[in-house]
This record gives sequence, C-alpha cells and structure tokens, in this order.
Amino acid sequence: SDAPDVTFEFEPACSLEVQVSGDLTAGYAVQVRQLGEDGEKVTTHFLATMRSTQKVQEDGRAVLNALQPGRYEVTLQQTGHDTDTLGFLRNAKQVALETVEVTRAGQQLGLTVPTRHTVVVHAEGQEAGKTLQLTPEGGNRYSGMVSSDVGQNSMARFENVFAGEYTLRLEGGS
Repeated sequence: SDAPDVTFEFEPACSLEVQVSGDLTAGYAVQVRQLGEDGEKVTTHFLATMRSTQKVQEDGRAVLNALQPGRYEVTLQQTGHDTDTLGFLRNAKQVALETVEVTRAGQQLGLTVPTRHTVVVHAEGQEAGKTLQLTPEGGNRYSGMVSSDVGQNSMARFENVFAGEYTLRLEGGS
C-alpha cells in the first residue's frame, strides 16, 4: 500500500496517591492543577477540574489517576460532607498546598490537615445578635470566612479556625 506508516507514542499515565493525616471529621478533598513550564496553572475545562478532584476517604486516602507527567499544584480542601461534586467544590476552603513533580504511576504524597482552633473575641460596644466575620488575609473574601454572632456577654466564638492572619469585620460594616 502507498499509505505512509504512522507511529503513535504514548506516555504512560501517572497517578498520585495522597495520604492525608490529621482530623478528617470536617470532610476533605484533594485537587490537582497542572502547572506549565512558567509555573502558571494550565487552563483546563471545568469537567477536567472535576475529574482532578477526589474526596478523601475515611482512611485518609485520595487517588488521582490518569495524570500527565509534569508539575502539579496539589491542594487539600475542607469540603464538608456534601456528596454532590459541584456542591463540595463551590464551598471548599483551601487548607494546604504542595507543588509536586508527578513522574510515575502510584506516586505517593502525604498531606496533613492543619489544626483547627477556637477563637473568642470580646466585641465591646456591639449589640447581642450582631454578626462578626473573620476573613483570611490575602484570600478570597468568602473562602475560609468564618462567622459568629455576638452573645449577651459581648463575646463572639469562632469554631474551626485554621492558623493564619485574619481581618475581623462586622457583617454589613467594615
């Protein structure tokens, strides 16, 4: 036949087996985003982003399959226990970030859930029932934001706060 010979070369698919340690009761997922040679995130279709996210199982494992060899940004996100992928991605709070070079199938990575704290604020001069918000510095205004109402004793109690710098605001104020 006069048809030219065609040769296909396939790179073997890689996978990342993530083991998450720490208190998993809040519900977590691991998401990977491929990085380009310049270190910038490679733009992907929304469905590819959903496929590159796996809920962390009760044993702390999350396996991400069918990855191309390359550098990835791996984020551990607190997602709650929403079983709908869109729901848990929409409400996710990033709690850990690693950059890794993925080169083979079954590559291992360990991540640790940061310790969550309780923060109590004395809101002198604020009426009971007013809502205060703690917003992480340098982050999305809503991702990681924690709210609490001022009690009769002028105190506001924020639960499940990760270590870091925050701005304290009165809801509807500054």
